[in-house]
Amino acid sequence: MAGKKVRVAIIGVGNCASSLVQGVQFYKDAADDAVIPGIMHSTIDGYHLRDIEFTIGMDTFYVVSNYTHDQSLHS
Repeated sequence: MAGKKVRVAIIGVGNCASSLVQGVQFYKDAADDAVIPGIMHSTIDGYHLRDIEFTIGMDTFYVVSNYTHDQSLHS
């Protein structure tokens, strides 16, 4: 799919999200028939790993950490 992108938003930017982004960046130039560890298929329905575009990453730590222990008990 020339020019088409799969836009991905990530909520919760911890270690798993970091691994996903790093893996996509590392293997984005792999051949369509390449064997990639941990990936069953590098191409699905015409989309390749290089077509994944991360648009935003958000974490919920600030929202959760704003509540003190006392506030969470009385909610």
